[in-house]
Amino acid sequence: MVEIKAFQGYRYNPDKVDIQKVISPPYDVISKKIKKKLASAEYNFVHVNLNDSHEDAGRILNQWIDNQVLLKDEKESLYVYQQEFTVNDFKFKRTGFVCLLKIEEWGNDVLPHEQTFDKIVDERYGLMEKTMANFGNLFMIYEDDNKEEDKILTNITNHPENINFVDANNVVHKLWAVDDKNIILDIIHNLKGKKAIMADGHHRYQTSLNFYKNHQDVKGAEYVMVTLVNAYNEGLLILPTNRIINDVEIDIERFSEYFYVKKLDSLDNIGIPEKSFIIAKENKFYFLELKNADVLDEIFGGDNIAYKELDVAILHKLIFEKILKIPEEELQQKIQFIKGNEATVEAAGMGKTAFFVKPPSLKQTIELTKKGKIMPQKSTYFYPKLFSGLVLHKFEVS
Repeated sequence: MVEIKAFQGYRYNPDKVDIQKVISPPYDVISKKIKKKLASAEYNFVHVNLNDSHEDAGRILNQWIDNQVLLKDEKESLYVYQQEFTVNDFKFKRTGFVCLLKIEEWGNDVLPHEQTFDKIVDERYGLMEKTMANFGNLFMIYEDDNKEEDKILTNITNHPENINFVDANNVVHKLWAVDDKNIILDIIHNLKGKKAIMADGHHRYQTSLNFYKNHQDVKGAEYVMVTLVNAYNEGLLILPTNRIINDVEIDIERFSEYFYVKKLDSLDNIGIPEKSFIIAKENKFYFLELKNADVLDEIFGGDNIAYKELDVAILHKLIFEKILKIPEEELQQKIQFIKGNEATVEAAGMGKTAFFVKPPSLKQTIELTKKGKIMPQKSTYFYPKLFSGLVLHKFEVS
């Protein structure tokens, strides 16, 4: 089972900063334009989490601590993290808690569902070496159908929060620091026997794992800061991550061998059934419906047969590799990931070819993960993202 604990987190000092100006999105969704805007605020978290110089990031972080811009909590705490948001006119709340999780190899109690890439891990590793800290919240899921943890968290959220922040998408982020030892023990007890499934943060976990292996003398490096959310929480949503393909000549007729191809007048009220896709190319839209599912048995035969129910896997293996004949090793250079349909429509209007794909369900994601199956990169988009700067964990360096 996973092992978690409370910790003395560092949080922004409200007497020194305006919280609304310092919290930032996670590093991997910040464009150059957004980074420039965030960095205009002196103490925005982007100055340490996405600094071009890891050396400068470490210096700035220590300066903020020395100048009490960041304060270390006096007591070990767990931090309840709640997000309020709207999708398709429906309002949701997603509530979890921030803790330290004991680092272990993938595959036993900590389960991945996406592959990682060394280049990204190496960059985050460099930052960790210079700052000796966990910055972003790794997003993990556990299964608790009795919702024992949720009952405790709900009682906490009935009290005034310590942090209230509204992001650019009008998502409300709230944080409660919980230092009551009995409540902390109850939360830890209710997690006994549970596994943690990585929802978002595979590269950062791998970074922490590598760092711990190489720095076992650093106190605190054996843990990583994570946010845990119950799989049965009503606010746990997966939205589509679509694909843009660059530098590939695409003839729509090539799809007719395996798909029924229908031209669409527009993408209004877009909805995609299983084993179907929508292509947007040069302001023209096409609906693809798989003709015969038997081809999937051929493609995903043997140990990979579970993938034939996963639309994003079908997109990669049947469309990208078999029909478009893009070698897997070249795909990384030719593919661009776009989160959400609206942004994909905009990108498709710039002379590129977009593929709209139905996201995996939470059930599919959990079942495949438990079977040890790794999905294609960016298969899931858990919305909304967990933001950075609400709390951070710093290692103790002698």
